[in-house]
Amino acid sequence: MAKIVIEIKDKSRGFEVGCRVIPDDGDSDIVSKVADKVGKGLAGHVLAKVNEVVKKVTRQFKESKNVH
Repeated sequence: MAKIVIEIKDKSRGFEVGCRVIPDDGDSDIVSKVADKVGKGLAGHVLAKVNEVVKKVTRQFKESKNVH
């Protein structure tokens, strides 16, 4: 069973999203290849979701600062 680790790092101009695959010793070749492809595909989806959440949070933060 391969594990896919999603890493989100703060950068100066946004976020960096990466997916790392950690294969087990007993994994077959096909499981390793599938996990690698899934990990690469997930990074784009996670980055899009992170950008949506950041926009929503910054919008709420700006609205809460208005005291009038």
